[in-house]
Amino acid sequence: MTFYSFFKYLLHITILSIFVSCSSNSTSSSDKTNTDNSINKVHVVINEASLDQVVVDMFDSIDNANPKFPTGATARVAKVFSNLSFINRPLFKTVAFYSAIDGVIGDSGVDVCIDGGSISYNSSGVVYTNCVESGVKVNGSIGITYNNNSGEAIYKLTNFSVEGNGTKYFTSSTTYTLSNTDISYKTTGYITSGNARVDFENYKYSLTSTDTTYLISIDGYIKTDCFDKWIEVQTVKPMGIDSSACPNDGEIIVIGDSSKLKLEFNIDESVNIYLNDALYKEYANCNTLPTSTGSCSI
Repeated sequence: MTFYSFFKYLLHITILSIFVSCSSNSTSSSDKTNTDNSINKVHVVINEASLDQVVVDMFDSIDNANPKFPTGATARVAKVFSNLSFINRPLFKTVAFYSAIDGVIGDSGVDVCIDGGSISYNSSGVVYTNCVESGVKVNGSIGITYNNNSGEAIYKLTNFSVEGNGTKYFTSSTTYTLSNTDISYKTTGYITSGNARVDFENYKYSLTSTDTTYLISIDGYIKTDCFDKWIEVQTVKPMGIDSSACPNDGEIIVIGDSSKLKLEFNIDESVNIYLNDALYKEYANCNTLPTSTGSCSI
């Protein structure tokens, strides 16, 4: 996803308000994710040769780490969907999240999936067992908590994967929180597409909306096939987006092996990139930032 399309997508879904599609999940006992701590991680050396791709990987992580849910014709989280299909993006569709939550409150049972497997559900969540429909296989569990007073919904995904159409998403643990003004998640897992793979560990995303501005933070570890090594993203100051398609405030740093880069988003939407604290390049806006032309990105 290019930076322009991401920010345009972000504004679009947020202005519509916070929506979420119906949920499903899958995994197997063979699924593994990286669990080494930061001390043991081998980091990318960030230099002039690698910097552009590091910037691409950082922004693409917002989409790659975003929890993936199959969707269907109905607005019920725990039911078999007649048109179940793999949805990579966007997560947010036309079903308000509280409608999806209300669809399972007080309901329980087991449904047989069309092409094998089953879905069991009750008021506390959903469990998928080798559920296959329309070429998509899902397994794992989603715990659901809904606060009627605050309107906050929390999805807790455990050993959750969605596999189909040459793409697989897996998370060993994700907590996804939605409210009337905020979206946040913390996740560990990976996504594959074709021969490309992206891993993310303790990756945190937060979007907070006010009357005029959306504030976005990203933090955590990312590894792509471009380097097969980790980068660590830290938000110093959340990216601020108003009516424009690019941030006009914020600061993010990316930590590498004895190296780092910094992105500063300015009031005129320009972006300054620093390599090891020295100004490397100035960009007119987010639309002119580097984009990947290689096959290692998803």
